[in-house]
Amino acid sequence: MSKLPTNVNFLILRYQQIRENVHFVMLRNNDGIYSTGTLANIPKQESTDGGWHLFGEQKFEKERAAVIVYNKLCRGVPIKIK
Repeated sequence: MSKLPTNVNFLILRYQQIRENVHFVMLRNNDGIYSTGTLANIPKQESTDGGWHLFGEQKFEKERAAVIVYNKLCRGVPIKIK
């Protein structure tokens, strides 16, 4: 199993609020990979840690990797909106 990077930075380039705590986003990570998806702030529950989670089908493997890294490392990190 490969190690996940620890120096990940995500910038939200465009976003539109769909409903409370749910946004459609276009983001870029520090490797320059662009991705889109739905970013939702999920409350902490018994079955989940809660925090911000990114959802959406990604067309390319690098996009999927960026989403996986975001969800594993950054869901509790404040998000920068450009």
